[in-house]
Amino acid sequence: MSAIPAPPSRPSRGVTTWPAAGAARGRLVLLHGVTSSRATWWRVGPALAATGWDVTALDLAGHGEGPRLPVEQGNLGTLVDAVVPLLPAGLTVLVGHSLGAIVALSVAARHTGAARGLVLEEPPGTAGGDAAQVADSIEAGALAVRADRQGYRQYVRQANPGWADADVDGSVTALEATDTQTITTALRSGLTWDLPALVGAVRLPVLVVAARQGVGTQASSGGSALVGPDREAVRRLVTEAGFVELDGGHSLHRAQPDRMVDIISGFAASLVSSD
Repeated sequence: MSAIPAPPSRPSRGVTTWPAAGAARGRLVLLHGVTSSRATWWRVGPALAATGWDVTALDLAGHGEGPRLPVEQGNLGTLVDAVVPLLPAGLTVLVGHSLGAIVALSVAARHTGAARGLVLEEPPGTAGGDAAQVADSIEAGALAVRADRQGYRQYVRQANPGWADADVDGSVTALEATDTQTITTALRSGLTWDLPALVGAVRLPVLVVAARQGVGTQASSGGSALVGPDREAVRRLVTEAGFVELDGGHSLHRAQPDRMVDIISGFAASLVSSD
């Protein structure tokens, strides 16, 4: 049975930490996806701490309580630059969901030694959806939540029947706190990436956790954001052991939090045990 972790602390704006229960086995950092916030890790963070890890969740720039950016600075480089100063020394694993996975890959590529390994939950490839369409969807959601918050909440609940109520509420609150103008402008003006190239450039262990295909072809339809040639290329790059498939759609940490905790903790433990 896991020990009970200490209560979370908030050492600065946009940062939540969960100290390990007992002696820490290592340090983990969690990065959320687009229009989300660090609150999305409300179950995964403390559960990882209960298994012995010091855990930190960060708000990306333009999200939650993260730093606001001028519209023209909403690019991948500035997202990375805002994260790096907040990373603890001796980081075992950097975990990223969706856009957070792309930021994690970019951090590892630009700052060798920032972490010993990466867990990428549903990293989006270019085949998973057009950036302009994603921007349109974000703008539509922002307008909808301002016009009828309760109605939008009901929409999120119906679209995600497997989520806990706290995940539904947190999704709505996070969208309200997102600087949608900066994010959508960035998506329409070149916030793009070559996912296989990013994965191939990283010289440290990488574990990819992807939604099983078959529910839909895009994250917006309930399926995976990692599809087509990008999915096959990434699978080849990380080998069979480094590619895990789960049921649950694009937000696997919401649909299967216990399974995600086991996967993240097991991967981190394998890096520590290799010492």
